[in-house]
Amino acid sequence: MASRAFGRVAAVATARRAGISPHTATYYLDRAREKGQEAGRPAYTKIDVAARVREDGWAED
Repeated sequence: MASRAFGRVAAVATARRAGISPHTATYYLDRAREKGQEAGRPAYTKIDVAARVREDGWAED
């Protein structure tokens, strides 16, 4: 239960840094997961999503 609460706090903080609402951040994350799945590159966790983002050149290491 505590890890879920921490995940929510981290998501809110990340959304604020990006200048978007937490709801929008969740939507974008879900959409990225869907697109990855469709492309044969699933991302089951946030760590997987971060790895795909780096692989695709959208973020620096």
